[in-house]
Amino acid sequence: MTSIIASVSRIRASELVTLSIAAMVLSILAIAVPASSQAPAPSASDVANEPTIHAGDVWVDRLSSGDKECKIDSIDSDGNLAVDQWGTQQTTDKDWNSLVTRSLVNESSPSTKFAKPLTIFPFPLAPGKTWSEEVKWQQPEQQLNGTTNIDGKIGNWEDVTVPAGKFDAIKATVTERASGREGYHDEVTLTYWYAPQVNRFVKFQYQSINEGQISAEMVSYKPASH
Repeated sequence: MTSIIASVSRIRASELVTLSIAAMVLSILAIAVPASSQAPAPSASDVANEPTIHAGDVWVDRLSSGDKECKIDSIDSDGNLAVDQWGTQQTTDKDWNSLVTRSLVNESSPSTKFAKPLTIFPFPLAPGKTWSEEVKWQQPEQQLNGTTNIDGKIGNWEDVTVPAGKFDAIKATVTERASGREGYHDEVTLTYWYAPQVNRFVKFQYQSINEGQISAEMVSYKPASH
């Protein structure tokens, strides 16, 4: 990897950006597969289907602050994932869409719970696909609530090179607009490149009015042994 009240304090406002990051940021990257064993490059009409994820899967991401780990701690009976994302606890559905998020830049931030999954990954990912939705959220510890509106579009397949190697990845761009009580507002633009080979994106770029910019690229991927 997954965003509140301006009058309360600046810190609280920045905490609310958890609405956008975890989703995403609810970040995903992996060891390159040798070229000889890779499948043929996807065509423009190919889609990326939903991921296959197991408890114990580990990705290492490279951020400006260094290399950090993303690990699947457990999967519940509904298929929801308990994710340790760079040292913060997140909960997503089986497709990486956020259910419970915490800020990835402010460790003291409260959790944000969505009324339904915040759709950042609208599987199957097909070139040209678009989607929009509104999702309500709340922060139980702060007794705060609001809404996030999403508009997204899937781009084309691209060759993407990251520290882990070269991957066929499909590009997506997502805009999130979060609003809450007493005038809180944030707008986030997220661009990611999803690679089916690693069941996650290998690269993402995140820009928030309140939190600034975050970029990450995959360094390694270690699937759990079954």
